[in-house]
Amino acid sequence: MRSTRRQTMVAATILAIAGPALVSAPGAAASTPRPVPPRAVSPAPSRCPTSHLRARLLLPDAGAGQRYLPVQITNAGGVSCTLHGFGGFGLLDGRHRPLPALVTRDGSAADAHTITLRPGRSAVTVVHYSALGGASPADYTHPAFLVITPPDAVHHVTVAFTDQVFQGRLDSHPYTASR
Repeated sequence: MRSTRRQTMVAATILAIAGPALVSAPGAAASTPRPVPPRAVSPAPSRCPTSHLRARLLLPDAGAGQRYLPVQITNAGGVSCTLHGFGGFGLLDGRHRPLPALVTRDGSAADAHTITLRPGRSAVTVVHYSALGGASPADYTHPAFLVITPPDAVHHVTVAFTDQVFQGRLDSHPYTASR
C-alpha cells in the first residue's frame, strides 16, 4: 500500500510540475511535438558595390552663374542594394589627373536616409558649383571629368564633365531615391 501511495504522490508531483503538456484528451493518442520550421527570412540588402552602379549627369539647373547638377546613379546589378548618405566628388583633367577641388557637404548626417535600390532603380544627388565669379581665368578649374564615389565606397566612376568650376568648389547633398 505504501508503494501505491508513493507512486500516486510521484505521479501527482510530475503532473503538477509538467502541467497540461502531459495531459491529453480522453481517447486521444499521445503525440510527439513537431518542431515548427523557421520562416525563410531574406537577408537585408547590402551596400551597393561601385562595380554594380552606373552614373550619369542629368541636365543642370542654372541661374546667375550658379549650377545645380543632378548626378544619378543606377543599380545595374542583379540584386537590391543600399546607399546611405553623401557621395564623394572630384575633378580630373583630360589625362585623368586630379585637379584642385574643395568638396563640402551641404546638409548634415541627419539629412541622409538609407535608400534601397532594386535592380534598374536609381538615386540622385545634386552637386552645386559656381561657373562665374572670378576676375581671372586662373580662378577657374577646367575639368574634363567628374569623379563620383558612392557613399561608403572606396572605388569611383568617372563621367565626362567640361563646365568651368570657380576655384574648384563643389557642394554635395545626400542621395535621395529617384522618382
